[in-house]
Amino acid sequence: MDMPLSAPASIPFTTGSADMDVCKSLQQEEFEVLESIYPEYISKRHSDSRVLLELQVPIGFAVARPIELFEPVSLEERQKMTLSNFPPLILQVILPPCYPLRCPPAIISITAKNSWLQDTSALRSLLNKLWESGQSVLYLWIEYLQSGDWLRDLEMLSDDNNSLRIPHSNPSVVAPLLSDYDFSLQSAQFSMKSYACGICLEYVKGARCLQLSCDHVFCRSCLEDFWGMCISEGDIDRIGCPDPDCVKKGSKASAKDVAHVVTVQELQRWKWLEMKQELERAQTSTDTSAQDPSILNCPVPTCQNLVPKPRDVDPESG
Repeated sequence: MDMPLSAPASIPFTTGSADMDVCKSLQQEEFEVLESIYPEYISKRHSDSRVLLELQVPIGFAVARPIELFEPVSLEERQKMTLSNFPPLILQVILPPCYPLRCPPAIISITAKNSWLQDTSALRSLLNKLWESGQSVLYLWIEYLQSGDWLRDLEMLSDDNNSLRIPHSNPSVVAPLLSDYDFSLQSAQFSMKSYACGICLEYVKGARCLQLSCDHVFCRSCLEDFWGMCISEGDIDRIGCPDPDCVKKGSKASAKDVAHVVTVQELQRWKWLEMKQELERAQTSTDTSAQDPSILNCPVPTCQNLVPKPRDVDPESG
């Protein structure tokens, strides 16, 4: 479907009712096209002879970018993070009766959800410059905003078009809001896709999968069974990503990954096994400097597990 729409070249620019009828027809056609492409972005209502539109346009990058929020006056407060998505920009727009033949859409306001972009005056000027007489421009606006090209035009992108610097009066407040939005949106996108589990070899919806810290994806039930069995048997060295590349590297699962998969009881046992293994390695090390004198064997004959040395033990007692 071709966009943007344009007025027929043969139609003269007069103030007659015929031109107004053409404008009304072009506006309706433009709205229908936008609604079919971006149904979640656009809403419409009428006021007298004018059309009022609200455009909610999210900003997303194909690859996560380093972001720096800075306080522009003192330059002392800074917050750094890496994001793939920003909360949407919200445009309130009036389509006058003469649009698109003789006049542009009138931008009532531009705001950013969570107020991450505070000064939108320069952006308003950029959008107005995109309109040409007789040319429908709303599609161009959405594409321009969604792609993030305006960030480069406002000199907010670095020279290599990689990192992004955003001025804000209170970076420490808005930074967690941006991080939470990016995480929730990525989680929603992940849940909607299907992934091939490397254990059961079946395609499973993301809502039933888990992406490990190494970025490999497995269905949750397979990981629950596999890691649960390893913890039950005390074989915690196998609690890691089952992908062959990670297995070759001997990569172990992070505490965060384990906590997302196993039960509370299994997590407690895993932590205990990890501590026990670390203590045993320290005490059996051939390097005497690596042995920890604060660790003792439990004196109960049927136990003999390694335990921290009590603080009130007489050093001379051994």
